[in-house]
Amino acid sequence: MRVHLRDGTPVIIRPIEPGDKARLQQGLHRLSPRSRYLRFHSGVGTLTGAQLRYLIEVDGRDHVAWVALNPDAPDEPGMGVGR
Repeated sequence: MRVHLRDGTPVIIRPIEPGDKARLQQGLHRLSPRSRYLRFHSGVGTLTGAQLRYLIEVDGRDHVAWVALNPDAPDEPGMGVGR
């Protein structure tokens, strides 16, 4: 689904996919240590294989996640994830 933010920025919102693993890791590395702590309640520096599988491999019914991506920046990690 393509939408626009209030400032006009285009955003694609779609279900998370297994191919988003690298995107998720890149996004984590861009967060400040404080942001990582607030999200994971620990000093996470990188995601383990098990953590990535949990965050990416959803069933679409009981475990759902959506990503927000900037279509004008396809190599960027993304704008956000909602669960």
